[in-house]
Amino acid sequence: MIGFTNKLTGRMGNRLFQYHFMRQLSKKYELETFHLNIPDNIWFESMEEKKLDWNPFRKKVKFKSNEIIALGKDSFLNKIQQAKIEKKVIVLEPPLLGDFFYDYLFFDPNECIQIKEIYKNSNLTKSDNSINIAIHFRGTDFETWNKDAILDLDYYINAIDFSIKFYKDSKLDFYLFTDDLSLDTYTKIINYLEYKNIDFYLGDMSKEPIYDFYTMSECDVIISSPSTFSIWAGVLGKRKKIIH
Repeated sequence: MIGFTNKLTGRMGNRLFQYHFMRQLSKKYELETFHLNIPDNIWFESMEEKKLDWNPFRKKVKFKSNEIIALGKDSFLNKIQQAKIEKKVIVLEPPLLGDFFYDYLFFDPNECIQIKEIYKNSNLTKSDNSINIAIHFRGTDFETWNKDAILDLDYYINAIDFSIKFYKDSKLDFYLFTDDLSLDTYTKIINYLEYKNIDFYLGDMSKEPIYDFYTMSECDVIISSPSTFSIWAGVLGKRKKIIH
């Protein structure tokens, strides 16, 4: 078995990365999983709590983030294989974040993480010649965490102009998503699209964020932010082009 005895850290995007790391390993080595309740289980399949039955004779092996990184991928995978042979319970200790943990891609992430069918609802245009382009803006805690993570206006304008040129023979529909309606770049891009007479639609923050997330995941292009919410919308759903 493999899983977590501690709660996953961070918001939805960070939790998805940690859960995905565990699921990739569990599928590769055909191991059952266990974990505490993951808040995102209301939106995603199979994230409800899976308890590890208490057994005083069961041997465990624990891996912290820094230990996994220090081992390197090949050595770590060898230890997972050995733990399976020895029938040990593998306990992963979050946070499991950083580029090292994103490199465990043995299967399509869509096999590991699925949005529940009831939340697969979007207002995307579906015409044959229409290209749907999502634009994501992240504000809120980015202001205190790292101001440079809030991308500037030029990034978005350049990405929009590039998309228009790249898809010059297609109809483009832009979809704007944000967690911060007061964000300066968000309001200025709305003004820019209106000035250029470009069709666009706004995400609805009055609804659960999973609806915006699903719509983003089904777009043809994402003009991304450094937010893990936006990054996962790029990973899941249809194959797409991403400006990042």
